[in-house]
Amino acid sequence: MRSVRIRTHVVMFLVCLVLASAWAANAGTGDPGKVVFILLDGCRADTFNRLCDQGRAPTFAWLRNQGLSVDNAVSVWPSTTGPAYAPFICGTFPFQSNLTGIRQYLRSSGTYRSYCGTDVKKISEDLSRDFPTVFELLPRDSLALVAMLDRGAGRRFNPPLDFFLKSMRGKYLECDRVILRKLEKELDDGLPRFTFVSFHGPDSVGHRTGTDGAGYDEAVINLDGIVAKLIAWLKTHGELERTTIVISADHGSQSTSKSGDLAPALSALGLKVRDAIGRSTIGYNLDKTGHADENDVIVCVSGNACVQLYLKGRPGAAFEGAPSFRIRPTLSEMRAYRRGSDAREVGDVIGTILAQPCVGFLAVRDGRARYRVLSKSGEAVITREGDRLGYRVVSGADPLQMGIAARKVSDGRLIQERKWLRMTCLDPYPDAVFQISQLLEAENSGDIIVNAAPGYEPWHEGQKGVHGGLDAGQIKVPMVLWGKGVSPGRLPCARTVDLYVTMLKLMQVAPPPGLLGLPLF
Repeated sequence: MRSVRIRTHVVMFLVCLVLASAWAANAGTGDPGKVVFILLDGCRADTFNRLCDQGRAPTFAWLRNQGLSVDNAVSVWPSTTGPAYAPFICGTFPFQSNLTGIRQYLRSSGTYRSYCGTDVKKISEDLSRDFPTVFELLPRDSLALVAMLDRGAGRRFNPPLDFFLKSMRGKYLECDRVILRKLEKELDDGLPRFTFVSFHGPDSVGHRTGTDGAGYDEAVINLDGIVAKLIAWLKTHGELERTTIVISADHGSQSTSKSGDLAPALSALGLKVRDAIGRSTIGYNLDKTGHADENDVIVCVSGNACVQLYLKGRPGAAFEGAPSFRIRPTLSEMRAYRRGSDAREVGDVIGTILAQPCVGFLAVRDGRARYRVLSKSGEAVITREGDRLGYRVVSGADPLQMGIAARKVSDGRLIQERKWLRMTCLDPYPDAVFQISQLLEAENSGDIIVNAAPGYEPWHEGQKGVHGGLDAGQIKVPMVLWGKGVSPGRLPCARTVDLYVTMLKLMQVAPPPGLLGLPLF
């Protein structure tokens, strides 16, 4: 075993020498380069950095230390596969991408989506066409390998059969090696200007065993070795000097030890609940009108730490007209909810949900450009005016647990949204003011959005690790750029949407209008 470790460190040392020579060759070149984007699905930022500092992930450490790294990089809410891929691929938040969760309810058509099941092929169709994917901007010069949102890719590939066979046996590290072999095979046909590849070991291990043990560390260390091999391939084929390597993740993960379930609490109010659909939505969507007529609440779970609840609203203030999921109920209506054609009052849905132990806080709309954040101990209001947001605690304790810098201005004053990121990037819920407002503005977001209490899975899958929430361990991700066009340095904070415009800049491709991402340099 000791000899294996020695050989591994020798290989890593040689890779670092290769990187150093390539970096020197890159300095000062200005012609359009190539980008290889590597997504470490489910990799926590703190685990990534700890393994780098301990010398257990030497390739990542060298790239981080010799390239451009971001100390506090924030994904999107919900921090889950699908919606959190869109920032990298089309530079969008959920309110722009039309993807509000790994499961979502499409209000206009009454269709239920589970993108981790039967609807995986539908996600690129549901993805908004208002913003092009990077593949659509480079249709003949791009490669998407396990990209999920691969619309427009010149070459696209999902995992081979061997991947699924190994995954079924829990051999997640081997699954990532299968993806590497597939990538190397495809690159034999040439390295395109943009390559996207995702590896899933940390996410898979995190869900199965949690993120606190050696198994999760090993999943990240395994990817360090995979990236070393990819770098060696680029060097051997003469591509390293004209390539930028970009590394990030869609989300992190947090270990759980407790579970809860919101559907029984809603049913106890007398509501008919369509609980979250695990994998197959075929049965639901074959009779989606019937299900919409029958149910009062539809549940969509992402990650599984984010739960979105869709309730029926009514067309008039006097409760006339048939209730419909196409109409959002108001805050006051959810506080004294009425169901059915007879508008029979069943109680306070928000209070009922908030009382559940698995709920950390919840967020709801409160009129136009106004949002409420409620926890068991306090309540706050977010207001929005253009790109400026205000935050004010109106009762009890701060549900978002703001740090000192943000507390000083949490009096309702309007502040530019990027400043909220800078002020809260070290807080328990980084960038929460902006993230909550953007998700609640999405067409297909739920009427009540739940962020799980720490340590809880607010559903019944029995996962040992979850994501999807605004918690720092779930929404903060690694972000490292190295290679052509990148100067070494560190940035205090950024968002994953910033990588889309940065990568386009490196490839000298003009970004589309209307995006909120900013180039990192």
